Amino acid sequence: MTARLVDCPNGHRVKPVPVLYGLPTREAEADARDGAIVLGGCDPTFEDQRVGDCPVCGTPISREAVLAARARASRGT
Repeated sequence: MTARLVDCPNGHRVKPVPVLYGLPTREAEADARDGAIVLGGCDPTFEDQRVGDCPVCGTPISREAVLAARARASRGT
């Protein structure tokens, strides 16, 4: 869902590390160990709006932050 830079709640402007939900494959487990993805669990709830984590501090980044970054990009700001 995300390829743009977003603002982490702690002030970092980053490309979030994506969260993978569901039963991970061995490849996904290796990617998680390498820091390429974050494993989010097998059964996400609707309330879990995390789409990525900050690669600097590990803070979850919400879907709203990604949508705000997209809106800024579409306005050219």
